[in-house]
Amino acid sequence: MKTRQINSKSDSLIDYIKYICSYVDLIKVLTKRDIRVQYKNTLLGVGWALIVPLIQVVLISLVFSKTNLLQDSKLNSIIMITSGMSIWNVINSSINQAISNLSGQMVIITKVSFPRVILPLSAVLSRIIDSLIFLLIFFGIYFFFIGVGFMTVYWVYIPLIYAFTFVFALGFSILLSGLSMQFKDVKYLTIIILQVGLYVTPVGYSLHILPPHIQGIMQYWPPAIFIELLRIIISGESINFIVILPSVLISLGILIIAILYFKSLENKLADLV
Repeated sequence: MKTRQINSKSDSLIDYIKYICSYVDLIKVLTKRDIRVQYKNTLLGVGWALIVPLIQVVLISLVFSKTNLLQDSKLNSIIMITSGMSIWNVINSSINQAISNLSGQMVIITKVSFPRVILPLSAVLSRIIDSLIFLLIFFGIYFFFIGVGFMTVYWVYIPLIYAFTFVFALGFSILLSGLSMQFKDVKYLTIIILQVGLYVTPVGYSLHILPPHIQGIMQYWPPAIFIELLRIIISGESINFIVILPSVLISLGILIIAILYFKSLENKLADLV
């Protein structure tokens, strides 16, 4: 395969994306490797993909059970929190995996010529299986408690919500992994930000219990909108899917900015490792 240097000034975004796509076989190889390495030499294997978010569900339930934050919903508290975690888990696991994956690839970054953005990309793709496992558990819990009574035609939008969540997670994963190579503090700040974000984002409570001005701010935080739309759908209510448009545009904007930023790092990334 032909290799080349990335010109961060003259190469367009389209050219860079085409360059990335020409390495689709490498993306597959790295994704499969990341999946194998992820739980290598662990007793529970992919079971950790289920255990960790479920523990978080229990902890959030304990935190919010003493308040009235879980009462403004048709859904019971477990389904409400698990639905929120099914979205947040995609974001949290993707960002953590991308940052750790890039920082641990010194040899391949310095010795092999390829678009380095493939590393955080393959890391995020490797977490899809974990996310799917948790989704199966979430919908298993949902149908156990509620059955099919709330199923409507709007359920066809659920895959789109998760797809847009993936776009948001991919954008932030690429952006933060690149920043973590330039500024080592970002790796540690990200841990704090994700932990705070878990409670700031309406994972363990309904968006509607917040004051109107806070709800207005949340309209520009895509995870909050994705979670709220998911809950509306599984509650059997109708929605105007156009309300997701701002969050989709923000998510796509973050992804484009992240790719452009990482493109600017390509030729000097080896010096940052």
